[in-house]
Amino acid sequence: MKTKNLFCLLLTLILCLAAFSACAKKPADETEATAAADDAEETAANDAEETTAAEEETEAPEENEEFVPEADRTTANFAGTYGFERCTIVATAIDENTMEFNVHWGSSAFEAEEWVMTGTLDPDTMRVNYSDCVRKTVVYAEDGTGTETVAYEDGCGRIQFLDLNTLIWEDEQDNIASGMTFSR
Repeated sequence: MKTKNLFCLLLTLILCLAAFSACAKKPADETEATAAADDAEETAANDAEETTAAEEETEAPEENEEFVPEADRTTANFAGTYGFERCTIVATAIDENTMEFNVHWGSSAFEAEEWVMTGTLDPDTMRVNYSDCVRKTVVYAEDGTGTETVAYEDGCGRIQFLDLNTLIWEDEQDNIASGMTFSR
């Protein structure tokens, strides 16, 4: 037992010394600290410009279409699971032209919003327009069973594929996914 206590004391001492030595390091002079802060601000500004440029690319999906060969623009190639934070979109190829989308957006451990819609893929624009969307709120009990409440039917919007691995969901009822890019 004494060996164990001595070992713990020795480890604590080593950690304290390491922490104090790390805190003792300072820039050689004030100009280095200022230069480092200026560099950090410039990097943040450049990152913000890149983010804005990426958002502009998202708004104009036609520019990205050249990266997906026309032969690859099939429902089977776009099928899959796409996600963004707590929202998941499962795209399923029903046939050569038709796709179904099941959206699950968890708002808590016991509640989620769900959307289901179908539409025809336009391979030229890589877009699926829909007008049959059903939105439901699902509340789960502790035993795992769920109670569904339909919020609306016949919702419309579109799914815009940017490439084979990313999409944008433009929902005209709730505008729920505005600014989000889903990826797999």
